[in-house]
Parts: sequence; C-alpha cells; structure tokens
Amino acid sequence: MTRLFIDVKCSQVEFEYVMGSIEPVNPGTPQAAVLRFTSNTLLHMGHSEVYRGDLKKEGDEVAEEIVCKLVEGDGVLSLRSEAILYESTLKPLQGRDVPRFIGFYCGVSQLSERPIACLLLEYCGNCLRGDFLDHPMEPKIKAMKILLRLHKLGVYHDDWSPHNVVVDDAGNVRVLDFSEASMHTCGFKSRMKLYELAPSGVGAPCPEIYEAALSMEIYTPSVLDFMGFGFDVREIEGPETLVNYASRYIDCRPKADLYAEAVQVLKRYQNHYEHRFKPVKDEAVEPVTAA
Repeated sequence: MTRLFIDVKCSQVEFEYVMGSIEPVNPGTPQAAVLRFTSNTLLHMGHSEVYRGDLKKEGDEVAEEIVCKLVEGDGVLSLRSEAILYESTLKPLQGRDVPRFIGFYCGVSQLSERPIACLLLEYCGNCLRGDFLDHPMEPKIKAMKILLRLHKLGVYHDDWSPHNVVVDDAGNVRVLDFSEASMHTCGFKSRMKLYELAPSGVGAPCPEIYEAALSMEIYTPSVLDFMGFGFDVREIEGPETLVNYASRYIDCRPKADLYAEAVQVLKRYQNHYEHRFKPVKDEAVEPVTAA
C-alpha cells in the first residue's frame, strides 16, 4: 500500500494527515511508496477543501505541482465515485480535457475520528472568475468542445460554471469537478455553429448543452426581453412589434414611453451582437463539435 503524508500550512488551516491508497490506484503510482504532499495554498473551501501544492516521492529530488481535493465524513463515498469516474469513463480525456488522475487515498482524522479521503490531480491552471460573459470567446469555445466530448462519452457534468473551467498559461483548457456528474444518454446530435441563433429551449435535446452554449455566448440569444415579455428576434420587425404587444397588458405608461424604451432595447441587442451577423469567410465561422 502506498502511504501519503499530507502537510498543510496556510493562513486558514494547518494540519497533518497520513493516508493509504485503495482502489482505484493510478497504475503509474509505484506501490509500497511513500508520498508527501505539502501545501500553503487553499484554493477552495466548501463541501470539500482544495489545496495546491507539491507532491514528492520519498527519495526523489523533483516534486510535481498538483491539486489535492480533501473531504471528510459523508463526502468520502462521493469522492471515491469521482475517482472511479476519472479512472474509467474519463480516462481517454485525462491530460487533454480533464486533469490527469494521480491517486485516491483514505484515512481517519485524528481530530474528529471520522473517515477522510483525498483525490490527487495534476494542477492545470487558474479557474475562470466571475461570469462566463466576463471572458473572451477562445477559452469558452474550447470548454464547449470539451463539454460535447464529455456528453459523447455519456457524462453529464451537472455543475457547469466558470469555476470548474481552468486555463493554463499556454491557453489550454481543462474541465474539472465531477462530484455531481452522472451517466447520460445525450440527445444532442447536431453540429453547433458558432454564433448561430439559439434554437428554442422548449424540449431541448440536452438541457446542459443548451444552457452552456447560452451562458458562454456560443449561441446568440434568440429571445429578447421587453417589459417582462420574451420575443423571438426572428419575428421582430421593429420597435412596433414590442410596443403593440406589451401595450395590451401595460396601460399605466404612454405608448410613446414604451416606444422609446423599445428602441433602446433593440439598440443594445444590435450593438452587442451586430458583429455576429456581418458576412464572414466560411473558415472563420468554426463549427463547435466534439472533434
């Protein structure tokens, strides 16, 4: 059995653990080895604690920069399921679309006497901060392609958000955190063309892919909100379309005010998305597929 010593010292917490490896074990990890993980950087604290630090095999000079995801108590079984997913379904994507799996280790907390476990993964860069709208298109397109490949393998991520997308200094993108993931038969079979108008969300073949494409602006929104009413942009002929409908239900404002606001709403949409509708060379419009 490989033993893992964990030594964490940062401003928020300080502790030491000793754990042992159980299945699944990365075949690349030498058996009966002693590994030491040291960290002074807490990346995340919630249902799990995530630390960035160095992993070194006893006797080696060189350490590897990795991430250690640590849980206690009821979270152990869920983390083990995540480790099994990395070593099974996600294995073809390791090191390219998802982090490389290093190992899964279990032990008992000396403080609480509860079971503890950790998942070790390669460090792949910083997660995206804020909202997807705050970031350029290139990493979002790469992330969308990864999501399509995940669904092609039958994995429904179920926690798609910027903090689960990481980008390294070279611009490579990885998707992580499969604690909520489940197996899925995806109904999305078509090609997704960059900037195309979003299809109707009613009865979407795959809700996660549809919502991800909207949130990352791979799709161009096809529904425009005006005074709480949603309008299909393909059916809007001008401000009159918005005003004539809304005025049936809003009688507390003059039509002139509604018209002025409708003009501004349409102008904002046009200014934000106008570049997407200008003629471009075919090769500049990249189909977003799983390939």
